[in-house]
Amino acid sequence: MFGEHEWTARLWPALTGMLGVLLMYFVGARLYSATTGLYAALVLGSSALYVAMAHILTLDMGSRFF
Repeated sequence: MFGEHEWTARLWPALTGMLGVLLMYFVGARLYSATTGLYAALVLGSSALYVAMAHILTLDMGSRFF
């Protein structure tokens, strides 16, 4: 759809990584409170391994999200 480029190959891990952080916020907010959801999303989004896996071209972030 976007052609064969390096950024299009990394689009899937980046999008599912971002959606994973948003999902963490919504689950935390739904189960506990909005503050807890925000803290959980901030901790997940600032985790070095999570950010690295969102940049590396693997399917791990997609399977982690789903």
